[in-house]
Amino acid sequence: MVGELDGKVERMDIIDSIYVVNRKDHFIYLIPHLTEHSKITVSKDNEIINDSLLAKTINFEAFVFMNNDSLGLKFDSLTAKTGALFNVDTFLVNRSFKGMKPYNEENDSLIEKVYSDNNTRLVEKYIPKILFENAFDSTYFFFTKEKIETTITFSELLELKKGMKVSKIIGVYNEIPIGKYPFMVPERKMIWELKNVHLSLKEEIDLLINEYHKIKYGQNKRGKSKA
Repeated sequence: MVGELDGKVERMDIIDSIYVVNRKDHFIYLIPHLTEHSKITVSKDNEIINDSLLAKTINFEAFVFMNNDSLGLKFDSLTAKTGALFNVDTFLVNRSFKGMKPYNEENDSLIEKVYSDNNTRLVEKYIPKILFENAFDSTYFFFTKEKIETTITFSELLELKKGMKVSKIIGVYNEIPIGKYPFMVPERKMIWELKNVHLSLKEEIDLLINEYHKIKYGQNKRGKSKA
């Protein structure tokens, strides 16, 4: 992202993460929200004398649904007892790369490829034959033979061609010199990455699945009706 600070154009990094848990036919998308707790000391003139970070806490929003669900349930926290309905397809388009097409077979030209780790990893660089509006000047695809525990895919076509998983994409916008705009726009990058992580939230996930069934179907996760 590019922003203007004190009349200067500078690049600002924005990082967004999402955790995906697949439990049989259930999908739980966890969106973390970081809260910083600080102690601020101000003077009599309301000037900040000291600003000390005391702690950081992470809370999760949870989006729960099953295969073929059109509507899922959104929970404001891992311990919430009530949920709000959401459209699964819209959510996946906005947060899970559904419909994303970073690779255009007809327009993208492969100009560089590098294998590593005994050919278990591959990086390919593509540039477009025709540079459409808002298209990247170049795109890097990172492939791996490591098993990544997700049904999310960045490009089924590339994965079928290479027999490897696309684990990371870097889209690059080149620097724009002064002329098109009255200022220079620095190089910008957009990065998407899939990787396995360990979450110590088994009990919380089990409770979310139970609440999902209680609210949506009047059942617990074992399929027993409420008394």
